[in-house]
Amino acid sequence: MSGGTVVGLTEFQTGDKIPSDYLDIPPIPAGDNLIINGDFSVAQRGTTFNSTTWRKNDDDSYLLDRWLLLSDGNDIVDVTQISGAFSRSRYALQAEVETANKRFGFCQIIEANTSIPLRGQKISVSFAAKTVTDKLIGNVRVAVLEWTGTADTVTSDVVSDWGGDLTFAENWAALNTPVNLALTTSEQTFKVENLTVGASCNNLAVFIWVDDTDAAVDDILQLGEVQVVRGSVVPEFVVRDDFNTCLSRFIEISAGTEVSYRLLFGYFKSTTELYILVPLPASFTSTPTLIQRGGFVLNQGVPSSVSGTVTSITVSKTFPNAVLIICNSTGFTEGAFGALGTNTTVDEIKSIIFEAEL
Repeated sequence: MSGGTVVGLTEFQTGDKIPSDYLDIPPIPAGDNLIINGDFSVAQRGTTFNSTTWRKNDDDSYLLDRWLLLSDGNDIVDVTQISGAFSRSRYALQAEVETANKRFGFCQIIEANTSIPLRGQKISVSFAAKTVTDKLIGNVRVAVLEWTGTADTVTSDVVSDWGGDLTFAENWAALNTPVNLALTTSEQTFKVENLTVGASCNNLAVFIWVDDTDAAVDDILQLGEVQVVRGSVVPEFVVRDDFNTCLSRFIEISAGTEVSYRLLFGYFKSTTELYILVPLPASFTSTPTLIQRGGFVLNQGVPSSVSGTVTSITVSKTFPNAVLIICNSTGFTEGAFGALGTNTTVDEIKSIIFEAEL
């Protein structure tokens, strides 16, 4: 067998030490893609992001699931999920320049539970990219980064200075020397192979960016089929369904544009607080941030005998596959049954979002 070595185990019946050759099993199989949503198919926050969408195209913002937009300012590029760009996947990411002559890129941070077992191991990265006729972007670069700060407590904006040669934030360092990779209007797969993960690595990240400072408004980058694998050679990209994996970092409970719709149910712990235990399809690895989209009201009883506008909603406690939230308003009866419902504003998305990205 080949790979890592396991030592110090004993055979159950005799008590003799088991030869390490029989236990030489790598913790992460070679060739498994460590990137989640590498084909950009999961788009829970939406498929288009600009300066007017609910999740704006700001620097250091999570857009398509697990992917960060990093840019030299806000509203540098509009980001869209597209289809048909590359041959091994249905979907891809498209970035269209909105502010000329600025650098931008896309980053995914890999969790510590995946990264730490790779210390001292070889890893490789590949991705597909192209540009568009008459909207040409000349080059992209890629860096595989390692974080040596506290595990899973990372600086998500991995760039500290966009000027001159890119400067990465403290505790982030590149395992490779990034170089310009020339784009064409045809699909290309770029590879950086045989990189060694450092002994102090706690998190890994892949960052693909446009380093040129001559991009014109409406110039386009198309990006897809991103993978980071254990091993010195990167295999051909294979699509994988990562929707359920994405739920451990982002979950939206939505009523769509429904008005006067009871979304979640609980009881009034006091005259001002409705407690709701919200079941979730996945467990969060850390306490999520709660984001409220649209307007909500609290209702007491069925049919509602008392209602009031929600002033705030907060996460009180996180359990495996559930979170306890507290909804605040005034004028209710302690101990009464209640519901979190949507208001009467039409054509407005109303949802409760739980987000716990790195």
